[in-house]
Amino acid sequence: MEAGIRSANMAGRHKRTARIQWLCCIGIVLLLLAFTMFVWFAPLRISGNAMAPTLIDGEIVFFNRIYKHVKSLERGEMIVYKDGNGQTQVGRIIALSGETAEIIEGEVRINNRYRADESDYVDFAEFNMAATEVEYNCVLVLFDSRSLYQDGSAYPAQVSLNDVVGVVQFSLTFFEFFTNG
Repeated sequence: MEAGIRSANMAGRHKRTARIQWLCCIGIVLLLLAFTMFVWFAPLRISGNAMAPTLIDGEIVFFNRIYKHVKSLERGEMIVYKDGNGQTQVGRIIALSGETAEIIEGEVRINNRYRADESDYVDFAEFNMAATEVEYNCVLVLFDSRSLYQDGSAYPAQVSLNDVVGVVQFSLTFFEFFTNG
């Protein structure tokens, strides 16, 4: 009889140990998820239509805060940055440090030879920008809604790499495909 009690106690201990191990695994997964979502990536709600048609008012994007520390920024990437007033903005890099950018009738030219093909993401508008050399440790950023430049309500910005908060990685509209069947 005593052997039966012992094996029942052992079985009970084994179940408790298994539960504790599962709870530890779930806790570790939740901690990794929290790290990913609040340290590595961060959410940002888009305000306004400056990045239309790519991003629209109210859309939520997630940007990678670590990216700029491990990889060089590239032309065409959407970045999150702080402007001169401390406001958070989203813009697209059109030129890198040391390059000369010029816009002629809405067409971006880099170093007088490279023409950017922006047809996939830009709301095209004809406007001009004189040749501008991008300062050291800066990038030249434009909004995708180029009609803002045509009417004078926005200007291309040289953004210091120190003011870049992160690189946009994905938006929640991607997931709407699965939920709005």
